[in-house]
Amino acid sequence: MVLHGIKKDSMKDEESQKALQKKAKLYKELLATVLGYKKEHNYRDGPLKHCAALLEINPDVSTAWNYRRMALEARLESATGEERIGLVMNEFTLTEKALQKNPKSYCAWHHRKWLVLRGLSSPDTELYLCEKMLDFDERNFHCWEYRRFLAARMGVSDQDELSFTTKKIEQNFSNYSAWHQRTLLLKRMQEATIATAESDSSPHTGVHNVALSSEKLDQEYDLVHQAFFTEPEDQSGWFYYLWLFGNTLHKSHLENGYTGKRVEEEIQICREMLQLEPSSKWVLLALARLLVTRGAADLTSQAEMYSIYEKLMQIDPMRKLYYMEVKDKHIAFSSI
Repeated sequence: MVLHGIKKDSMKDEESQKALQKKAKLYKELLATVLGYKKEHNYRDGPLKHCAALLEINPDVSTAWNYRRMALEARLESATGEERIGLVMNEFTLTEKALQKNPKSYCAWHHRKWLVLRGLSSPDTELYLCEKMLDFDERNFHCWEYRRFLAARMGVSDQDELSFTTKKIEQNFSNYSAWHQRTLLLKRMQEATIATAESDSSPHTGVHNVALSSEKLDQEYDLVHQAFFTEPEDQSGWFYYLWLFGNTLHKSHLENGYTGKRVEEEIQICREMLQLEPSSKWVLLALARLLVTRGAADLTSQAEMYSIYEKLMQIDPMRKLYYMEVKDKHIAFSSI
């Protein structure tokens, strides 16, 4: 559309440019003003409002957040009950606005954590808000890290947190952050099992064989099977799957027969999937890893594993050097 010889799109572009220039000018002025207030140690309401306006434009000005923390500590020393509540609420309101502007702002998340560490907020309330935010932005690793901080501070059990990750994963199998959280929890649960065994055993017994129970591992395999059968090309579940059998099958499982049985079951599952998707990179990679886990003494498994890596080099040429290196490493290991 043309208006008096000027395209409407051009007018919009010009208006946007002017608005952007105006905002940049305001930001520059606010930044200079706030830095001046900080230098003067001016912690009154007016300066803090200017600081809030600056952070609403750009939540990642770390100096401005530092200034607010200095101001809050100074003012809380002499604040009355109502004034104290008002000061704290202003900070939480500001962090909420900042996180709406940029949900991955390191500075805003750090400021919120600082408020909790100073006892200025209820961790229960924060945990609830954190859960709500993960409903909105389920993969926000800052929010997951904040949840880990809150759970540790509140003494939330690893089992309860594991149940939370199960809920998030079942909502969306592509939630990589939830799978990652699960690896951290299982590793810690395994370490706790070892620590308990150490305290219950004699110094000569040794506890290097302690691992997660076979029942627990069955649950984990059932969950990840659901993920890659539902979304076979999604990498989140496959990353967890590779981590699972690479980090949780220990000598104790081998001794009671669990490892051998589990590996054979997983190999069979991968073979069945390959019948449906013969060129699936993730299934092939998992099968190759499982064949290695089966043992270097099995010459048939070795030959199949080498063949799989050759195929992976063809269907995934971007990672050809990686597959070549892994294959050569296994060849060297098996020849020892």
